[in-house]
Amino acid sequence: GSSGACRGEVEKRRKAWLWVAVGLAGVVLASYLPELGVVPSWLLPGTSDSQPTGSGGARPRGAPKKTRRKPVNLDRSLERSARAIQQRDYEGAAKVAGKAAEDHPDSWPAWLNLGIARRLGDGALGVEPAVAAFKRAAELEPKSPDIHAYLASALSCTSRLHEAKSAAFKALSLSPDRVDALVIASRLTNFTDDSSAASEALMDKISRLLAASENLTVAEETHLRFAMFKALDQQEKFSSASEHLSTANGLRSAAIFAQLQVNAAAERMVASAANGDDQDPSEEDEEVLAPWGKESIAALMLELIQGFPPLSEEAKAEAAQGHPEVSEAYCHRLQPAASPGHGLPLLLVGLPRSGSTLLQQMLAAHPEIQAGDEYTFLASDIQDTIHRRLPEGGTVGEQIESLSSDLDAAGEQIHKKYLKQLFDEGSAEAAYKALSQGKSTAEAKLGKYVIDKQMSNAWWLGLAPPCAKIVVVERSDMDVGFSNFKTHFSSSGYEFSYNQTELGWRIVLTNRMLAWWKDVLPPPMITTVRYEDIVEAPEATLRTVFSFLGLPFAPESLEFHSREAAITSASAVQLRRPLTQTHMDHWQHYASALEELMRSMAVARGFLLYHGLLEEVEGDFDLSQQGTEEEDNDDGPAGAGAWEG
Repeated sequence: GSSGACRGEVEKRRKAWLWVAVGLAGVVLASYLPELGVVPSWLLPGTSDSQPTGSGGARPRGAPKKTRRKPVNLDRSLERSARAIQQRDYEGAAKVAGKAAEDHPDSWPAWLNLGIARRLGDGALGVEPAVAAFKRAAELEPKSPDIHAYLASALSCTSRLHEAKSAAFKALSLSPDRVDALVIASRLTNFTDDSSAASEALMDKISRLLAASENLTVAEETHLRFAMFKALDQQEKFSSASEHLSTANGLRSAAIFAQLQVNAAAERMVASAANGDDQDPSEEDEEVLAPWGKESIAALMLELIQGFPPLSEEAKAEAAQGHPEVSEAYCHRLQPAASPGHGLPLLLVGLPRSGSTLLQQMLAAHPEIQAGDEYTFLASDIQDTIHRRLPEGGTVGEQIESLSSDLDAAGEQIHKKYLKQLFDEGSAEAAYKALSQGKSTAEAKLGKYVIDKQMSNAWWLGLAPPCAKIVVVERSDMDVGFSNFKTHFSSSGYEFSYNQTELGWRIVLTNRMLAWWKDVLPPPMITTVRYEDIVEAPEATLRTVFSFLGLPFAPESLEFHSREAAITSASAVQLRRPLTQTHMDHWQHYASALEELMRSMAVARGFLLYHGLLEEVEGDFDLSQQGTEEEDNDDGPAGAGAWEG
């Protein structure tokens, strides 16, 4: 009898771990380029531009709700929630796992799956519910390093960094060689100030694993080298740090290119099969152009410029007259559920790592501004609309021109859908905030603005709703370039950042596109803020921004680092500390390792000069100083003429 009970308990635990393994595998499969990451995209704090977010309702989706019904079958529920996570149906996974956790409160796999679904499906609003679920799972299964690693990751997005660090080291105490826990712990450790035995042991552990890199996957080595770079950089061991950074980016870039080749070969095989071609398309030696590569982005920029001619000074002055009233009336007509002057779009755009998250956290301290998130709604709807119209004839540029000049039914539908989505997101955030303050959802107040911090919106500002306010965040080219190059982003959309040539082109082209929008849009819609001004004169800079938004200055915006709201970007840990100027001109310690980035920006400016889009050389260095090195470069200004078509 006792042995039978023991076997039953073993079988019960085996099934529990089986469904957790399925769930974890699903999360990895759900991330972009899964074989490149040791942990899923949500596990480490990072940019989340590709992550879907929740909408509507005060209660996070999937939260257990008391109802009278027949208890769900636990095994089936674990299987269904794991499958839903794998299929990226996070709302469905949260509902199934939530019911399982309610009916079987002692099932730690149910709580773990619920935490995964909440974290993946609800963006920043899902962080605290995920923490609660992971904590419950850890109480039920305290010796699982997996659970403690998940908990550490979720906590690192909150203001409770000490608690997050404890969870990471708890995972390491249970599994000393666990790479994801090592990476999380290193992100939470300040190696400049912290010379404790724990931090030294952390560096020793990473060094030992890297010394036996043949036992690591490419993804594991990449994660650990980025972590070692951070530690050595903070200790001002710049030469050694530079070696790890270059290797890490080389590994990441090569893996991304390899996956690009695999995807292209798969597409050719599908096309070949459809055409009845017997030749093996995987053997074709065909150049693959990445959709995020410099060729694609340069072509898009030229098409956008074709579709959006700049306004004359007279037209700008005329457009500025009465613009706020007319534009807000237009948006209120499209979104009548919102009271006039509430839930309006506030777009923060610029390059990644330009300081947009810093500004977001500052502005979100104002009672009239919802923090929002990085929403994909606007950019994806615009692109979908353009490509749906292509079969009717014409080029992408002509479709852009048609949408911008006519603002026809399709353009109005884009605005209507976007405003509705933004209103729902802002309302959900306001309700969540009210509940966290012990208030009812009826007391929730939607502010005047909801922030949309999606960086890809920078390419589509000409089709933004006219009631939107746009703040362009600029930063020194070399500072923003180095900041991108040293960041291991945890989600897709930043593939260009690991290759200095692609990164240099992206910086120059994005800055030129943003400058173009300033000549196209009415002045009341768009303004510019420099990261350096935010850091050196925060109050004066914020007063200017609030004035642009028609809001009074909020002193609490200067205490952004004291906010308890979750942050899911790559700046999550950094923004829990007061402002410093240590990140300005930090690239100079690595100047010799960034020569490719400098040359790339020079070549990209040559491309703009060739097309008459740049009157004089701009940036941190002179193009003429790079001229002799670029004379024989196929990508140089002479070769740029081939792009004319």
